[in-house]
Amino acid sequence: MSTTPSAASVHIVIAGAGPAAQALVRHLAGDTTTRQPGKATFHGSITVLSNRDECPDSLLELAALPHVSVRFGQAASFIDAQARTVTTSEGLEFTYDQLVIATGSSPMYPPVQG
Repeated sequence: MSTTPSAASVHIVIAGAGPAAQALVRHLAGDTTTRQPGKATFHGSITVLSNRDECPDSLLELAALPHVSVRFGQAASFIDAQARTVTTSEGLEFTYDQLVIATGSSPMYPPVQG
């Protein structure tokens, strides 16, 4: 008996909702603005955890895709890799088969003045 979930039942949690996370969701879920309808490469479910309370149009478009849930104001605060769960700062818990951490980055400046 295999413990690997079937492709149809895979649940991906993405911690972060910036450009990298949005591009991944569009690629997996088959955003109709970039693909033909029905040509999605992934058929499981996706939960995007956004630390922002505001709802930019780009995230609202993703939330309208089938099998995609965007949770606004729910920053990932704890990951239990053994239990495969992510807990948000508000105490909500999400289980996952695959976890993507796409929390963005900030530029590193050299320690040189001027």
